[in-house]
Amino acid sequence: MSRRKPIDAKILEASKEFDVPLFIETVKGAFADFPDYRRNQKRVVYPIWYLALVVLCGFFCGCNTIEEIAEYAHLQAEWFSSLLGQSVSAPSHGSLWWFLVKTPPDALKRYLQQWFSKVPDSLRDQLLAIDGKRLKGANFLGHITHVVELFAGDDRVCLAAEKVPDKTVEKSTLPIILEQVDVEGAIISGDAHFTVPDAATQIVDAKADYLLAVKENQPTLYAEMENFFDQAHAVEWEEVPHSVHQEVEKGHGRIDIREIRVVDDLLTLRSSS
Repeated sequence: MSRRKPIDAKILEASKEFDVPLFIETVKGAFADFPDYRRNQKRVVYPIWYLALVVLCGFFCGCNTIEEIAEYAHLQAEWFSSLLGQSVSAPSHGSLWWFLVKTPPDALKRYLQQWFSKVPDSLRDQLLAIDGKRLKGANFLGHITHVVELFAGDDRVCLAAEKVPDKTVEKSTLPIILEQVDVEGAIISGDAHFTVPDAATQIVDAKADYLLAVKENQPTLYAEMENFFDQAHAVEWEEVPHSVHQEVEKGHGRIDIREIRVVDDLLTLRSSS
């Protein structure tokens, strides 16, 4: 048996607490005309929408491989069986493998985007993080595979993912991701890779706000900001228009104080931004 991180029991139970009929109907609607690439259609037991539902539920519960999704389906066999209205065994690893391997990635991606277009507006009320990562074990012909994801932090849901084309950088995927997900009204955070005027403009054009990190890859802007805050600290923030938020936590024999100061007046940075 493969060793892996166990699925959180609380997440397993969570599948029984949301609006199940609505969730099923959105998946069935999005995958109603999904092409079935499986062999021997006469022996097909599970409708294509049902396998998509199992995969999506497994993904939301933290499954990262076909083996994990199959195990999740087995653990939730009774619940999944009730969705079909008849007693059936959970989809096996082989059934899920044929579904995922035989389906062209672009086709699955297109239908997932279609389904995500129905995601509730509540996702826009939380921070959406855009971040790149290297896929472990996904090298091909010596090329390292990088993807960029748009991630809803509170709900731990990946809303979009794009492979970074060879010989390009992560920010090249931003326009594609912003076309896939309606981010109007959301706040999108990004690391220093995305702290460039073009990326900020693209986010604003998508009617969203941005929260971008500034590091030493932007030497002039970084130095100006560091100088500004050093001077503000030196005068103890007197006559410096700003907002402040502080949190104090006690535990493990220590006191942690977290303080955030926000400055709206950026005129001093205009020449270096």
